[in-house]
Amino acid sequence: MNNNQQTTYLLSSLTNKLRREQSEFRAMLLTQPAPYILTRAQEYVIREKIIACIKCNILNIYQITVLLNEKHPLKKIYDRVSGGEVIAIDELIGATFEEAESCFSEALVHKALVMINSLEDEE
Repeated sequence: MNNNQQTTYLLSSLTNKLRREQSEFRAMLLTQPAPYILTRAQEYVIREKIIACIKCNILNIYQITVLLNEKHPLKKIYDRVSGGEVIAIDELIGATFEEAESCFSEALVHKALVMINSLEDEE
């Protein structure tokens, strides 16, 4: 599998994971009283926009991979952009990219710490 095929496969996997997360959020909303649903309606719409942004292939293979490893990547991205106001698409794209970079950096730090710990154990 070449790099482009792998990226496409991982992007599809991430999109499916985000869709499942959004479906769970929707199912939870539908069990709530109407006033609660109305207060969370904007969140639902923004989460849909995040998924649409990610489907536009704005992330590289490393960013996609680290977001796939997150338990709730859609929530993490939403939490980065939520502030109560309507969010522009360019802000969503920027926040998605920033969250992916943050997750990637955290993964690199974790990997480095594991390597350091294994070296210390050998000594």
